[in-house]
Formats: sequence, structure tokens, C-alpha cells
Amino acid sequence: MRTFEKTFSIPQFLPITAKEWVSQTDTITVGREKECMVDPEILTEKIVTQNKTFLVDLKKNQAGFYLKVSEWSNSKKSSIFLPAEGIDRMIEILHQFKSRIADNENTKDPELGAF
Repeated sequence: MRTFEKTFSIPQFLPITAKEWVSQTDTITVGREKECMVDPEILTEKIVTQNKTFLVDLKKNQAGFYLKVSEWSNSKKSSIFLPAEGIDRMIEILHQFKSRIADNENTKDPELGAF
């Protein structure tokens, strides 16, 4: 069995090393002999749009709650992690963007250009 090891420079609320972020197991193998605990999902929502799939997971570890947003596109996966204290600000930003898009669709705002 071939194993991989990835080292991440990430905030304290996440594991330091992980083979990959897996949603269906509590433990993953890192390298040949190490194991790393993966935080279980508390809630998961799936978004499918165009050729991309997004999973939004609410998770909790010793440092508290956080969101994990994963994107699959053309067989590639990437994820971002947002600590709980950043969720309100992220929601504000998304509402601003959504409002700006709706305004542009109604007025064809030249500042935004054509989408």
C-alpha cells in the first residue's frame, strides 16, 4: 500500500499533518506509522453547481467549532477552514456579494461589468 504524507502550516485549531480530510472515518493514516484524528462532522450540507460540488461541514475539536468548506472540481479537491468566530463576518460578506450581484442584474452596474 502506498502512503502519502502532507504537512500543513495551518492554525492551531486543525491537525498539523493529515493524509487527506476524510468525512467517513475518525482516524486516517499519515505517512507509514502515524495516525491523526479527524474531527467528525456535526452538520453537513452539499451544494452542486455547474461542474463543481461543495461540502460545507460544521466540525468541533478541542479549540472549538469551525467550518470546513471543500470543493471538488474535475477530480480535484481543495478545502478551507473557518473558525467559528469568523462565520458571522463571512455571512455578512456573502450577503453583500449576493446583493451586489442582484443589483447588477437589475441595473447592469457598469462598475461590475458583465458576468
